[in-house]
Amino acid sequence: MFDPAHSSFYPNCIFKRVTGWSCPACGCLRATHQLLHGHLAAAFQLNPLYIVLLPLLIWISLDELFATNTFKKRTAFGWIIVGSLIVFGVLRNLPPFLAWSGQ
Repeated sequence: MFDPAHSSFYPNCIFKRVTGWSCPACGCLRATHQLLHGHLAAAFQLNPLYIVLLPLLIWISLDELFATNTFKKRTAFGWIIVGSLIVFGVLRNLPPFLAWSGQ
């Protein structure tokens, strides 16, 4: 109901407040708000990794919830996600990517 970009009661990113850099999760709340309003392109611009990984995260969550155990390589997927978060966190703070994302 409330746009996180224009509402002051949502929490701020502590990492960004301390370092001035965007963490891998910065923009997820605003991206979710945009997705729920049908604005996929705006959501992707706020946090592209989140938008790409969201279907996978939903699938893993549902798999856990219903205990179908279809994921045999959870450890490998976990490390891939952690590695992706680290690489994305570094890349999104480099000048060429800052210009692309409008920060």
